[in-house]
Order: sequence, then structure tokens, then C-alpha cells
Amino acid sequence: NSNWGSARSIFHTINGKWYWEARLVAAGGSALTGVCTSSANLNSWLGHDAYGWGYDGSGLKYSSAVGTAYGAAYTTGDVIGVAVDLDADKIWFSKNGVWQGGGNPVTGLSPAYSNVAGEIYAAAADGNNSGAAPTTTMNFGATAFAYTVPTGFQAGFGALA
Repeated sequence: NSNWGSARSIFHTINGKWYWEARLVAAGGSALTGVCTSSANLNSWLGHDAYGWGYDGSGLKYSSAVGTAYGAAYTTGDVIGVAVDLDADKIWFSKNGVWQGGGNPVTGLSPAYSNVAGEIYAAAADGNNSGAAPTTTMNFGATAFAYTVPTGFQAGFGALA
């Protein structure tokens, strides 16, 4: 349809350092990947409210309905890495192995956001605003990652690791 929809993982966690990857399988419309709390509105886009933090296919980052220039745009075949440090409330995103926005999760520098707190779920959102909905596949470590897990981070997410 022409609306947004978000999905979140079954499991959540409140602490630890985690890394997983999302691959954009089919472009079209708009796609976001990131995290949210259980209070996020899943009938909207990730980052539409203060309960979600996401990286958009246009290269913007979103939270509290504010889009800010952040990194490179992504499309079909690109792999978005997500590194979240829930002990420090920070999140970083990479595109094809390159950390965006000058960030470095290993050193803790330049996170996309530093207010990621609460019961956090991995999440993705798709918007069909151009006639075709995008498709995103999440990899929590069931298969080999395309890129290296940052030092100090665990592969997967919460109970899935």
C-alpha cells in the first residue's frame, strides 16, 4: 500500500554491545533500519516518534520525526551494519562495511544517536510511496556476516546471539 509499516524483532534487550546486518533485497519506496522500543508506532516509519532510531535509504538518520543528513544513500544489494551499545545508549550504522557519519563503534566516537535507551528491539521499516515496496532481510548471525563484527561487540542481538 502507500503507507509505512515497521517491524521489530521478537526479542529485546536493555544492555550489552550488539552487531547485526540488514540487506536491502529489493528497492522501491523507502527503507529504514535501526532500533525501537515497545512504545514505537509500528504503523509508521522508524524514527517517526521518540521511540525509534533509524538510518534511511536516502542517507538520512531519523528520530523524533526529525531527519538529519548522516551518510550515503543505499539501494538494492547494500548491507547496513548496525552496532548498538546499550550500556552507553549509542548506535552506529555502516553501509557496506564503512561506518557512516564519521562514526566508530570500537572507539565510541560519533554515534548516529546517543540517547538509545530502554527495552530495545531491532527494527526495520518500509514505505511504498513510489509504487513498489522495498524488502529488507535482517541477519542476526544465523548466516555469515558480510562484514566484520566491531571489536567488543557481540554478533547477533540479545537472546538471538
